[in-house]
Amino acid sequence: MILKLLRAKIDKADKELLIALASRMKTVRKIGHIKRKLGIPIKQMGRWNEVMRSRLSKAKNLGLDPDFTRLFFQQIHREALKIQKRNIGK
Repeated sequence: MILKLLRAKIDKADKELLIALASRMKTVRKIGHIKRKLGIPIKQMGRWNEVMRSRLSKAKNLGLDPDFTRLFFQQIHREALKIQKRNIGK
């Protein structure tokens, strides 16, 4: 019974993660449109470095593995860049 409850808790957390990720990517699209209008490059290393520093610090405070966190956000960043590149012509 406890296993079922814990799995339901994981299912709920996964759903919340997916909703948050979808919201994040919607914002990424908006940022892409603004970058296009202003002629700003899609990839901005200063911003990326700032994001990684803050996320790794937060992850450490939460007891998450830094390597896992780095890979997780690198993949999210790759997808964000792909979305922005795809929308650059629209």
